[in-house]
Amino acid sequence: MLKKIFYYGFNLTGKANRSEFAIYFVIELVLLLVALELSTRINHSDFRTYINLFYIDLILLVVTTPTLSATTRRLRYLNLSTNLILISFIPFISSFFRLFLLIKSKK
Repeated sequence: MLKKIFYYGFNLTGKANRSEFAIYFVIELVLLLVALELSTRINHSDFRTYINLFYIDLILLVVTTPTLSATTRRLRYLNLSTNLILISFIPFISSFFRLFLLIKSKK
């Protein structure tokens, strides 16, 4: 299962069912909470701040690519246009969009 998560994390072809998309969704939430916790420790007079900023950027990079890939594959699974991936870049609406993709069934 873990091999599948890492392999399909950067794969834009194929389709993702609800459980596979849910795994990426939960991983994204957990890592974003870690990034949020690191961002609360920012103090511009301390060198560790820059290390925290580096880790925040690294977490966001690692989270964004597999999540967008899983979103594209989930859209394909639901027979929706893959152009809807652009909704993921709208800050507040993207959360509801991903929740919609998580709940929506193929019917």
